[in-house]
Amino acid sequence: MTDSITPYDPANSLTSREAIAGFLQDALDSENPEYIAAAFKLVVKKHHVDNNEASVGSLEEDSLEAVINMLKDMELKLSVCRKHHCRSEDE
Repeated sequence: MTDSITPYDPANSLTSREAIAGFLQDALDSENPEYIAAAFKLVVKKHHVDNNEASVGSLEEDSLEAVINMLKDMELKLSVCRKHHCRSEDE
């Protein structure tokens, strides 16, 4: 008997703002530029699909604009803090 492998699409687990925020924070924490870029592209694509938008446009050409617009639409924000000195606004 052989086991079949089902393709995993991480976008399927991004079902809430909290899940997306955690996913993006994990990517940023990795400090791996390729992983960070891939994570943001995945979230932007999912956001466009979820909102029935026909085209994502060229993520390579205007990825920062796409990310900023997506974050605004989802009521999320991107922030920067010194390593080991980060704290949430709720604290």
